[in-house]
Amino acid sequence: MKKALVKGTDRRFKDTKLPSNLKLDEVSLVVFDMETTGIDATLDRITEIAAIRVENQQVIEKFHSYVKPDIALSPATIEITGITKKKLENKPSIDDVLPCFLKFVEGSVLVTHNAKFDVSFLNAACLRQGVMFERPCICTLKMAKALVSNIDIHSLENLAKHYGFTFKTRGSLDDARFTYSVLKGLLQNEGKHLTRYRYLKPFLLSFFDP
Repeated sequence: MKKALVKGTDRRFKDTKLPSNLKLDEVSLVVFDMETTGIDATLDRITEIAAIRVENQQVIEKFHSYVKPDIALSPATIEITGITKKKLENKPSIDDVLPCFLKFVEGSVLVTHNAKFDVSFLNAACLRQGVMFERPCICTLKMAKALVSNIDIHSLENLAKHYGFTFKTRGSLDDARFTYSVLKGLLQNEGKHLTRYRYLKPFLLSFFDP
């Protein structure tokens, strides 16, 4: 078994070996989203994970899987996510899905909305498997709070309205696509000065940060 990760610091951003002066369209991005059984990464589990890989501003590949958790789904979880016990029957466990997802994101910078939440669940899943995984993650929620001042709640839905597109979620894959649309909106409008990877450092969240 690989050595389990320990809590890190900002120096872990350097592990991607990306030159900080890279233009953003030269950076391979993987935009991801997930559904879970709850909000506690220690006690709860991932039930769905999806991602799109973006290169040169084009979506070139996608990843999607439901995940059968090792704990029961609560009625509240079923109502919020629409994911039922029946839907997860015969689906793979996180032990099978996680290695495939980590392979999918190799060589990329991750992007998600409310990265603290999603990263905490990936962090917990990696630790349970004793997997070494370090990857910087751009948080579009953090970006939006810093750049978009005329919105009180920076949800994907509100940001979609702000940038003029319709937000209709039907699961994690749709949310990943909407997150990328929000990222494009941010970079083409309020964040149009953020033309290079190094300018995104304030909006990066590292895996295994305290």
